[in-house]
Formats: sequence, structure tokens, C-alpha cells
Amino acid sequence: LHASPSSPPMKLIDIVDAGCGSITLPRTLQIHNRRLGLLFRVLQLATCVWVFYNTVYTKAWEISIVPDQFTLEVWAGTHPEDPKVPGAGGLYCENPQSMNYMYSYDFRFDFDDCVDMPAGEAVKKQGTDLFLPTTVHDQYIKKALGAIPCAQLASTCTGEFTNASSAGGTCRCKKENTFFSQMAELTPLHFTHGYAATWLDGSRQRGADKFLARTSSGKSSEWVELDGPSAQMLTVILAPDGSECAVGAVGWREAKSRWTPEDILERASIEGTFEEFLQCAGMSLDQEASSLASGLPEEEGVPRPRIGGAGLKLTFSYLNSVPARYGTGHGAVCEISVEAHPVWDSETSMAYTQVPQPVNGPGEYRTRKAYGVRLHTRTLGKFTKFDYMALINAFVNGLVLLSLPGVIVQFLALYGMGLMSKIYSRAVKQQLKLSRECAGSSVRMTAAAAAFQQLTEVSEKDKDGLSKDGLKNVIREAIGQVAVLDDTELDRLCSFVIGEMDNSGSGKVNMAEFVAAASSNELVEPKDLANFFDQQRSRGILEKVFASSRVSGRARLSRVTPGR
Repeated sequence: LHASPSSPPMKLIDIVDAGCGSITLPRTLQIHNRRLGLLFRVLQLATCVWVFYNTVYTKAWEISIVPDQFTLEVWAGTHPEDPKVPGAGGLYCENPQSMNYMYSYDFRFDFDDCVDMPAGEAVKKQGTDLFLPTTVHDQYIKKALGAIPCAQLASTCTGEFTNASSAGGTCRCKKENTFFSQMAELTPLHFTHGYAATWLDGSRQRGADKFLARTSSGKSSEWVELDGPSAQMLTVILAPDGSECAVGAVGWREAKSRWTPEDILERASIEGTFEEFLQCAGMSLDQEASSLASGLPEEEGVPRPRIGGAGLKLTFSYLNSVPARYGTGHGAVCEISVEAHPVWDSETSMAYTQVPQPVNGPGEYRTRKAYGVRLHTRTLGKFTKFDYMALINAFVNGLVLLSLPGVIVQFLALYGMGLMSKIYSRAVKQQLKLSRECAGSSVRMTAAAAAFQQLTEVSEKDKDGLSKDGLKNVIREAIGQVAVLDDTELDRLCSFVIGEMDNSGSGKVNMAEFVAAASSNELVEPKDLANFFDQQRSRGILEKVFASSRVSGRARLSRVTPGR
């Protein structure tokens, strides 16, 4: 066998067909199995639900960041009530001794008084945290050095006097006082706040509770003020259960749970007493607090947050997607959640009333341990915006997830069903052995040639090739069992078939054309088979290296002997 030494010149349509006349699609196998089909549909449904949730419910086309706290300032004022009014402060001031509490033998509170704390000691500020003393234990200590100064100190000491252990030693007078801070919870709490958001592309946005928001692009350092509702921020005070809580009932002003920029400008800050914020959190300084109890046998009295302390936390949560319940006209909202819980919290300090010097001796000082309410702040939130790449990622992720049911069912069909999997695998994985394909292609071409000879021997006019009339008789019998065609339709069919096979344009199909049509789906086409056994064809290096030694060896040794 030899390939045709020359081939007809290529036409324009042939060039177009070679470049873009076809597409490649993956081969699929359809398995008829109801149980596998049911499992496949169930997995598809579950995957669709998951993709819908992951894409739509979570708004996968948006990117989000947590904004930073910006311009937060917290401070405390002074309560307006006159501390000299009799009975001001409640039971803890009317009868301090009734609030006595013994945690253990070594740790007890014996209250002596209720004192109006001076402005410098009523509240301590550390950054954005505040400490509000409610119970104070003071120790006033005065020391003297030498026999005469110690005798004078002993005569004036109204507390516990400790004499010098030796002549010329140091003696000490210690006086203790435990008292409540009068009306500490009525101390006003003020704060202003804002946010700063920086996106991944470098663009930024800043806003404050009483000022217009500003923005800048990633390529510019200049800030531009926003206009309209997008520049306004609403501040909302919330209780732990999410309900709104009003604060700020000062004088003639009403308490508010929603603070607009106009409200804050009017008052210069968001304000409310410590008592109001504690009530928002559902706590009172005078409630019983079992979490502060020691549980020891010697414990006496009732532990209360006023005695041991409490933690007050304000969580600032900034959102640029304003919930519908807050209405329109706001570019952002800050939800301030108020939480409080009883906890032992104290601060210790020391101050000299007489600095130690060689002239006046060891000096005099006061040590103070105060228990009270500590205010903490933290920032949370979520700023979102549409992002094209996030949308593309969500789409790609959805496609990947939707392919999982097919992968799972395919794995079960090919590897998990025993003998059935063996058969399915054989159908999917085609075994290709070149020597067998060459032999099989040759046999099938021979069978096609024999069939052609039989068809052309039926009629005298088909001796030189299969005509349309000869093909029509065969096709009429072949498809008559499955379909009904009239003469016109059958004639059109035969004309189409003859036209596809008749490459020479003679109006009849010769043996070579018939065999080529019958071998159109062969892996090894007739031309390939001829080229493979063509001894004059030059072979590339890789073909020589990787070609099957069995087939290539036979091809090289094959000889066509004339007359045999």
C-alpha cells in the first residue's frame, strides 16, 4: 500500500475549514441507572441551594472591611445636683454602715461616710477609658523619727499608733477611712466619635458624628467633602437585646436613643449619665451581685457593684449599609451597644501631704484603693461596596461547586459499584492499541469493500459504481422497519448520501469512496494506514523513539511481493 503521491490543491473553503470549521467537545457517557440518576439530581439540588445561599444571601459580589475608630474622645462632667442636700445619694449615704460587707477575714468593708469626691478625683481618665470610683478606702499615714517627735505624734494620733522598735527609730500613725462616693452614678458621660475606612484600592472615607463625611481616591491625598444624605451619620444607642435605649435626660433636654449630627452639634457631644448607661445594660450599682461573692463561711453582708465594681463596655459598630428601620437620609450609622456586668475592679494611688525631708522627717502621705465602674470602648462594624472582581470570583466559585455532583457520582460509578464499575470504566476509558487498531481497520475496510462488491453486482448499471437508484433500494429496506419515507424524501436522502461520498463528481460511488465513507469514524483512517506502512515516508525523531516496537518493526519488515 502506498499513499497517493499527489494531493489536489487546497481551496479557500478548505483553508477556512482547517482554521475555524470545527470545535472540540469532551466526550460524555450516559449511564442508564435510576438510583445513580436520583442521587445525582439530589446532589444537584443541594448544590444549587448552597450556591444560591453563598452568592445571594451573603452578597458575594461585595467586598467588606472593618472601619477604624477615628476622633473618639470620651470625658466625664460633674453632676449638677447639690451634694449638701440631706438624703442625697440614697441608702448608701443615709446609712453607710448598713452596706458593710465582709468578703473574708482579711478583706472587709466597714463604711464610715458618704463623701462628695472632688472634681480631680471623681473620675480617672486613661486614653478612651474612664474609671468612676464608687467605694474608696483611704489610709493616712504619718511618720516621725526620734523619741521627741514620736511622743508628739502619739499625742495627736487619732488612729493606730505604732511606736519605734528602738531608740531613734521611726514611729507611725495610721488612720483608715472607708466611704462611698456620693452620687457617683449621676456623673455625666460625654463622647464624640467617628470612623475611618480604607479600601483595598487605596481609596478612603472618613466621617464623624457631627461633621460631614469626607472621601479621597487612591491616587489623591486630598479629602473631598461628601454632599447630601451620604455625608450624614446617625448614632443609635442600643441595649444588649438590640432594643433602642434613650440617654441624655439633662435638665430640660429629653433623652434620645437616636442622635443626628444636629442633635450632637446642639449639645457638643453625645451625653448621658453613668446611671443611664448602666440602666441601658440592665444593671444598677445597688443590685445584689452573686458573682462578686466569695462563698466563704465567714462572708457577711451582700456584695454589690457599688462596693466591688463593674465593667461598662460601649461597642461602636459602624455600617455604611443603613438598616431600613433607621429610615433614609443617612450615609452611615453607628450602633453603640451598651453592656455591663459586676466585676471586682480597683485602682491604687498614693499622694504625699508632706514630702519627706531631712528637716521634717519621714513625711506624711495618703494611700487610696478605689473600687468602681470602668468604662471600655471597642470598635467593630462593616463597610461594604460592590466589587467587579468579587462578582467574577463568586461566579467562578459557583461553577466549581455546581460541578461537584458530577464528580461525586462519576467517582461512585467508576470505583464504588463493583462489577458495574468495571463495565462503566471500560466504556469511559477506551483501550487504544495501535497494532490492533491497524488490523481492525484493515479488516473493516475489507468488509466494506466486500459489501460494495455485493451491492454493485445486484444491478448491471451499478457495475462501474454504486448509483443513487441502487442505494435507494438498499436504504428503503434498511430503514423501512423504523421509519416511513415517501419516494421524494427517500430520493433526497439518497442524493445527499451519494453527494457526500462522491468526491469525484461522477454521479456514482466507487469502491475507494465507499470504503472511505465506511471508515470515516475509524481511529486509523485508510490514509493513515497507508502512510504507516509506507517505507519511503520519513519519520521524525520522536516517532522513532516512542512508536510501538512491535508495530514499527512489522512495518519496516513488511514487503509487498508481486504475484502473491
